[in-house]
Amino acid sequence: MTDGIILGTGNSRYLKGAGWPATYEEFKSMAEAGTLPIDLNGINEAGWQQIGTALNKANLLDDNTSAVLELAPENQTVNKAILSLALPTGKYAVLVTALTPGGRPISGATVTGITSRSGGKCITDSNGTTVGFTTESTVTLQCTSPLYLDFTSSSLSETVELLPNTLNKVTFTFSRGTITEKLFTSSQSILFSPDVDEFDCSVVAGGKSGTSGDASRGSFGVAAYAGKGGDSGAVANAENIKNKSASIDIIVGAASGDSNITVNNETIITTVGQSGAIGGSGAIATRRDVLTSYSRHASSGNFPTISFKHPATTVGGSGGGGGAYADISNEPITNVTAGASGKQGGGAGGSSTYNSAGNGSSGNSYPGAGGGGGAATANYSSGETFTSGRGGVGKAGVAGIVWRYKA
Repeated sequence: MTDGIILGTGNSRYLKGAGWPATYEEFKSMAEAGTLPIDLNGINEAGWQQIGTALNKANLLDDNTSAVLELAPENQTVNKAILSLALPTGKYAVLVTALTPGGRPISGATVTGITSRSGGKCITDSNGTTVGFTTESTVTLQCTSPLYLDFTSSSLSETVELLPNTLNKVTFTFSRGTITEKLFTSSQSILFSPDVDEFDCSVVAGGKSGTSGDASRGSFGVAAYAGKGGDSGAVANAENIKNKSASIDIIVGAASGDSNITVNNETIITTVGQSGAIGGSGAIATRRDVLTSYSRHASSGNFPTISFKHPATTVGGSGGGGGAYADISNEPITNVTAGASGKQGGGAGGSSTYNSAGNGSSGNSYPGAGGGGGAATANYSSGETFTSGRGGVGKAGVAGIVWRYKA
């Protein structure tokens, strides 16, 4: 083909008009409104340095060329001719498009039933499309999207009849789930589809375990220090986080462990450095001799002070302190032996007797509940019993997410 080159002298083409207005003002008004009727009436060779090859059927795709390509001459285009040349011999071509429920393209979806031109996997691009080939005229295509939390299913399939010498087109549109919130009791990574606009999230750390009691004897006499109740897990909330269609990594703390949520290694929310409800104090019982003693009752756990908002979820309180018993010369301190209760699922402190020290109970019922403190018994009478109870284990935390869709 030859490029056309105009001289730039303002006379390369002819213009023909009909029904033009009589005045310049009317002419100008019609031209500005786009209602001025004209024809581009061919070229004026005097205005050209070089006449270009005409863009017509004879030069672009005539009937003889269509016949050689075994294409019916009617309604053929250059694009269709190039496609017939590009198609591998004996294969059918398929263009697959993967879309979200909102009609947005899904990149990274894998399509089986066809292979790429080189024989590899077919994976959709940023436009949500991939082209593949098969030797079968009837094929079952399966499209598997990334594991988006907001989809009802990550896989769709369809059996299609394919036509030769053309680009067959198949579109998979995934379905949206009915829920818009979720609680996570274990650590995992999630993804949202491009349909999700933003999300709110909350985390609660694992409740602290109660501490063990401590019973001892020395020159000072005997002492029973019961264990403290475990603090409840700290709570943190965050709102209006934009969805970047990137991996959202959720860490749910075990007992005494922190919880957090990160996106692309950027921390969105964490309980690190935060505090929950303080656990109850353990009882104290000390006796130096028959006349000298000290005692303090165990205190109860406390309710959490920060709410878990997204979604609204009840979280545990702290554990109660353990009880204590001390005795020298059969003069026991028995008024502080009872362990204190926990609050809102927090474990109760263990109780003590003259010959035993109970363990604190574990946090229960609600995530982030603290464990109860262990009891302590220091008995230098009735068989010399010095024993300490273990603290109860805190309850694991939880994470939650609430999301909203784009318009």
